[in-house]
Amino acid sequence: MLRGVARQLPISFSDIIFYDAVSGERRESWVGSAITACRVSTGDAEVDSKKARQDKAQQEQRETREPPAQTFSRWQRELSSPKRSRFAVVFHLDKLIAYRQTGYIEDERQTLLWMEKVIENVTPNHRLVVALQDAVVPIELYTNSPKTYLLLIPMPDEADKIAYLKHRLGENEHFELIADLTDALFLRDLNNIANEIQSHQNLSTCEVRQLVKVNKVLHQRARGLLEAIEYRETQ
Repeated sequence: MLRGVARQLPISFSDIIFYDAVSGERRESWVGSAITACRVSTGDAEVDSKKARQDKAQQEQRETREPPAQTFSRWQRELSSPKRSRFAVVFHLDKLIAYRQTGYIEDERQTLLWMEKVIENVTPNHRLVVALQDAVVPIELYTNSPKTYLLLIPMPDEADKIAYLKHRLGENEHFELIADLTDALFLRDLNNIANEIQSHQNLSTCEVRQLVKVNKVLHQRARGLLEAIEYRETQ
């Protein structure tokens, strides 16, 4: 979805960058409206092989990736450069900088400091999106900051989900079923389900239920892993 937002902006971005506490940094290079880092494949064996390579690469990246403060110090330079335009996204900032009444620990203070510098120095040819779910936005990131805008994105209701599915898939007999089964999921999660449905034609009701169930489990595991990381790092 954010890729679509980036394409709609009146800026020709050369890169789109995603960052979260679990996967670290992921980059895609764009040429025009194409994503050159991704290749569409149709064979099941090729998809499985590609998934295995991605899992291995992400595991290696998790083992060797740089600390968040170091990443954002590099972003501060990149997002203030006039040479290339970048669209950068940070997911689950609350897992990197946890709000506490007692204040931040040292690693969090360093991460927050560099995030403030990124926002302060970002130039108009770049965009930075920071996404949080059910969390408090650190006031340091938006107080007295004319470059920062806070947007509340509510949980989509059934009508929102059906409209999004129609936009993604055209006509499908399972729209209402999917919308009913995907409570507590955002459109980003619904996008993964739509991708699965697009790659499997003529699914039965039972198959759709199973597909949604698997995606909800993956969503819950991802949330649980992030929460486990946050808990472990605060001990």
